[in-house]
Amino acid sequence: MIACRGLKRQADVSLYKKTKNNFCDGGRMKLLLQQQTAGYGILLILLMFSGACAGIAPTGKMANLEYALNDALKADAPRYAPLELRFAEDKYQAAKKAIADEEYEQAGRLIDQALLDAQLAQEKALSAKAEKDAFEMRQSIEALQGEADRIKKRQSP
Repeated sequence: MIACRGLKRQADVSLYKKTKNNFCDGGRMKLLLQQQTAGYGILLILLMFSGACAGIAPTGKMANLEYALNDALKADAPRYAPLELRFAEDKYQAAKKAIADEEYEQAGRLIDQALLDAQLAQEKALSAKAEKDAFEMRQSIEALQGEADRIKKRQSP
């Protein structure tokens, strides 16, 4: 008798012999081969698409970087965060060169780094301006308190 799980009667065994691909090991093997072939096909399609995507210039990222650099300039980064702004601008120029050389993957990495540098420059500039404003506000408050104390001393005999 043929050893196949699930076949208990002689009629099942004879049916198994006639349609071997639909039962037990033969059917499972065929199904596994079909699944494996489908998996390789999907993998091949994904590889083709990923290869096609690698050849696209990161123009959208570049536009975001330009906006970030402008925002940093508006926040007065040249005065308060010149080093970070310089890093961002240098990487921006390197990214432009990489795009011109059609090295899009390298350009994408440079753009990401430059974007972070530009955002850091903007935040440092905003923070420094806020600290400066807070210091000036404290000085104004102290001057007003001093003036109020002088007025009180004049009024009290």
